[in-house]
Amino acid sequence: MENSFFELLGIKIARCTEEEAFVRLKEKKPSRLFFANPHAIMCARKNENFLAAFQQAELVLNDGVGIDIAAWMLRQPLFPCDLKGADFIPKLLSREQGGLFLIGPSRELLEKAAPIFGKQFPSTPLLGMCDGYTEEAETILRVIEEAKPEILLVTMGMPVQELFITENWPRLVRSGVRLAIGGGAVIDFIAGKIPRAPKWMRRAHIEWLYRLIREPTRLAHRYLVEAPAYIFFIIKEALHRHG
Repeated sequence: MENSFFELLGIKIARCTEEEAFVRLKEKKPSRLFFANPHAIMCARKNENFLAAFQQAELVLNDGVGIDIAAWMLRQPLFPCDLKGADFIPKLLSREQGGLFLIGPSRELLEKAAPIFGKQFPSTPLLGMCDGYTEEAETILRVIEEAKPEILLVTMGMPVQELFITENWPRLVRSGVRLAIGGGAVIDFIAGKIPRAPKWMRRAHIEWLYRLIREPTRLAHRYLVEAPAYIFFIIKEALHRHG
């Protein structure tokens, strides 16, 4: 359909509801699922390989109000809903059937998250997990080949997770992976390491403010420097497109 995607930097961000996203993932197998937000767009402007990873993904969803703002400023139809990875991924795992493999930022966090994943997502049994920062990529790939999971959740942050999935995609598919997800901080939320913002803040699209207050050192550059640069980029893009 003509308005089924919003394109930015050659990245096709699906304009769909939550249910339509589930359907698209069933239709496209195997699939790489990534989430676009202002941080992703700004990273893609600087990193050609990261940009190519997003352009090649079978499904890219809008994560946060920043992409809706871009659509509005570029005179494009708005998105039916906000498909944040932190909300969408748990719902997706609840609906999926098949073995799950986790790649996370630390062994400690993975071990804390493992029993929680088992309770919350019984239809996606955890077949294995690796620390993406301390274990070599080749070692991780061999463990995945032995485990033969259908679902791979990589929670290493951008751009590491998307690059790992894309660079190793043919081998992952041969290992039996039919769905690979760039999960960002979802493992932190599920394990309870980072609490979610109150629902009223999420509904008001200011969860970013809650996260900034809780993690000022890590997120100050993203929200106080990168976000204004993103708005400036969108303004320039609007002027280029519409004169």
